[in-house]
Amino acid sequence: MEGLNISKAATFFFLSAIFVASAIFATAENAAVDPYWSNQALLAEARAKAAYNPNPVATTNSFNKAVHRQALFFFERNKFQYKLIIYS
Repeated sequence: MEGLNISKAATFFFLSAIFVASAIFATAENAAVDPYWSNQALLAEARAKAAYNPNPVATTNSFNKAVHRQALFFFERNKFQYKLIIYS
């Protein structure tokens, strides 16, 4: 085989090093150290709580109404173009 020949020990060491590095970065609490990012985290949490709607049916219905409203607007705006395409 003429390809790159890497031993199993080297592969294991490389993957272990990546795992340890990712574990270190995942456990680092940079938001607690940096006031800008801790403020951004608080703002994001507040916005998420404000946007949450506990009624999924009402959320789905309002989304569907918005989609239908946009579809009708698009169709009315381009009705003349549709007629040109259909009758040409």
